[in-house]
Amino acid sequence: MYKVIALGVGAALLAAGLSYWQNKTPVQVPGQTGDHQSRTAAMEDIHRQIDLLRSRQTETRRILERLQEVALVQDFASRFRIKRGLAASIYAAAVAHEFEPDLIFRIVEAESNFSPSDVSPKGAVGLMQVMPGTASMYGVDRPSLFDTETNLNVGLIHLRNCLWAEDNNILKALDRYNRGNRPDALHRYASRILKGDSFNY
Repeated sequence: MYKVIALGVGAALLAAGLSYWQNKTPVQVPGQTGDHQSRTAAMEDIHRQIDLLRSRQTETRRILERLQEVALVQDFASRFRIKRGLAASIYAAAVAHEFEPDLIFRIVEAESNFSPSDVSPKGAVGLMQVMPGTASMYGVDRPSLFDTETNLNVGLIHLRNCLWAEDNNILKALDRYNRGNRPDALHRYASRILKGDSFNY
């Protein structure tokens, strides 16, 4: 539905822009017999029109990108059966930390089943199931881990560090995130997240 809306709005904006420029009286550029001031004024008007067109194209592109983002967030919310606001927070955090949103949604589902208040028997907290000891490495205390954005940010910073530690090997990085320094030769956790799909970092 949102994709259809995005395409419809985009088409309407482009149509409006074409209509504007088609109906606008063209600038008459004086020939060789015209005076210099008239030619200069005409060229300045042309440049102003070009600048205006570029500005409108940029704004249209921003609107279309925003509509596409809204559609993607709604798709994730529907796919994982969560509230749109939570989906938007996860999507925004993933993009900000330069992770593929699909991967982060899978991790949050596996870690906490999208519960910001979840606490594991071992004491891991929140959406990304961050251990308080790990959070303290990044200057964050345990109570703060119950905040959605804080938990996501700490979890994703830690995941990035796991990737660096494992030379960007996503299988090993996911295992390190889940098990610390205890490697899993079978990559059971990572395999459950990736489900045969590839994510390159």
